[in-house]
Amino acid sequence: MAIGDVYRLSATWDNAGGGTEQVNVFHFRQDTDLIFDTPEEDLSQRFIDEVVPSYRALVSSFLAIQNIGVRTLGVPAFGQDFPQTGMNGLLVAATILPLQVAAIVTWRTPFIGRRYRGRTYLPTATEAESNGTAWSNAYLTAMAAFADDVLGMGTPSIDHAEWTLVVGTDLVTPKPTVTTYTVQPVQGIIRRRRPGSGS
Repeated sequence: MAIGDVYRLSATWDNAGGGTEQVNVFHFRQDTDLIFDTPEEDLSQRFIDEVVPSYRALVSSFLAIQNIGVRTLGVPAFGQDFPQTGMNGLLVAATILPLQVAAIVTWRTPFIGRRYRGRTYLPTATEAESNGTAWSNAYLTAMAAFADDVLGMGTPSIDHAEWTLVVGTDLVTPKPTVTTYTVQPVQGIIRRRRPGSGS
């Protein structure tokens, strides 16, 4: 594959017994030469090294990252899965929020319109981070740290290629580059989230 190609990275969370799977999907464009042998290895390893620590800080310890998957956008899609162990969320409050409640990060590009924006509905947090129907200030700060780390994957690194976050809409080519984000202070509701359904 080549500089300029876009890949889909999925992070799959679940509990040890299964049945509460939640999936986040991100789209990244390769902007420099690879350091690892393959784009799948390079992208997944940079995500694990630089994003997963702040990502885990937003999620209940009831869940853990089970897999990081990287795929091309072509048909058929090619790629690789990277199963994970010991990647539990770091929020240890006893009571988790309902599965349909989610913190939301909105990703923005320089362009106007829904097709030029993206959203990440984060996996389940705990009641300790909740302030009524809003998020605590500490949790909003942690959300911003996560978003900064995601965008930081597009900066120079001696250990990995540069991977720039883009909005993976099927309606726009080339994929628009994400330049800013907003952490939503009010809790979002995912109407159809249920065990076995991702975000």
